[in-house]
Amino acid sequence: RRMAIVASIAAVFVAALPMWWQTTAVYRAPLPLSSIQKWSEPTRLTSYSLYTVQLDFENMRVMKYSNEYQIAFSLLNGDPTDVVVSWDAKAALDAYVNPLLERLGDIYTFHLNSQVQNYATLPVTPDREVGSDGSVKYTLSAHSLSTFINSAEWNMVASTVSHAPPLNFVLYVPPRILTPLHLKRADGTLLESNAFLVHRWGGIVISNTPNTVSTPGTTESPEFHYTVSELQGPLSYFVAQLRTLCGVKPTRIRKASSLLPGVSITYDTSRDGITSWEYDRLLRFRVAAILRDAAGTLQSLATLVTSMPNMVVLDAIRDRVSDALDDMDDAREALNVGNETEALKRARSALKGAEDAFFDPTMVSLLYFPDEHKYAVYLPLFFPISVPLILALLDATKRTQGQRRWWRRQQ
Repeated sequence: RRMAIVASIAAVFVAALPMWWQTTAVYRAPLPLSSIQKWSEPTRLTSYSLYTVQLDFENMRVMKYSNEYQIAFSLLNGDPTDVVVSWDAKAALDAYVNPLLERLGDIYTFHLNSQVQNYATLPVTPDREVGSDGSVKYTLSAHSLSTFINSAEWNMVASTVSHAPPLNFVLYVPPRILTPLHLKRADGTLLESNAFLVHRWGGIVISNTPNTVSTPGTTESPEFHYTVSELQGPLSYFVAQLRTLCGVKPTRIRKASSLLPGVSITYDTSRDGITSWEYDRLLRFRVAAILRDAAGTLQSLATLVTSMPNMVVLDAIRDRVSDALDDMDDAREALNVGNETEALKRARSALKGAEDAFFDPTMVSLLYFPDEHKYAVYLPLFFPISVPLILALLDATKRTQGQRRWWRRQQ
């Protein structure tokens, strides 16, 4: 009778183990890992666009893709006691910059603002040079430009107004004690534009204001106002820098003289700052970049899910991943037939779906829940039941063996 009781308890215990294991297992919806892996192959991206293979080389200066950017145009005055500067920012931006921004409106959304900031000190000391005629000028070499931006004191409004990636364009007026200030090339010659590009940050133009004097009988600083026509030069450099940061590259026919001998080729210029060829190339470039980012995000998600078998994967995550892959395939097909606008739309949707799946809070909340946690929770419950059961089994076994030996001796 005792053996039957012990056996029934053991049967119940063994039968309950699979049920317990099944009820405590996390739900994992199957992801299309094979499709994700196909998009992670380089040939998947480069097979439809000759421009894609150049992405890694161009990304050094081009901003990482975003649907919108915050652009700030800043007039920084080194010392307002020398001269008080002002500018017609709105009229100049409308005349020279907005045509390009409107042309790129289907690809990006730009938010513009401008500011004037005084006492913008330089964190680097320029070199003082005296010419043969006794003239004095100050120069900055190429290696010193990396410390030109005074991040501690310059308030770049594009970094605080919006969550969109910032682009900063600075027109810097040096103080009188450092005027004229020029940029110097690596070979020692002066840079005519007096402007330089900061990769994935923006651009800077140095403007040396003409010598001005205070009004006789007053202690006020002289004033200098940048008119729309006077801003044409600096803003033209800003437009060129903005083109580079947005990924616009001049498009030319390679080896045109050998391919088209005797043919004179004239490349049309555009009043909005970008030609049709350049715009078409930019669309393809951005679609390829977005698809690459989406494929990388999905691959990271697949690696995370594969490496952590106890992470919850809901049906909503699987659906988002599947929709993202469908959008990527649609973008690829649209690009193959020359519909760049539709390809960009589908690529954006794919990237959003991939990021929504990767950063879904239902996955992050149970990201770290290994089997050791289960053992730590359930072992205190099962161990007190298991010990008496095991002891009872051992005792019953000893009693059975003792009875068998007794019957053998009786026989």
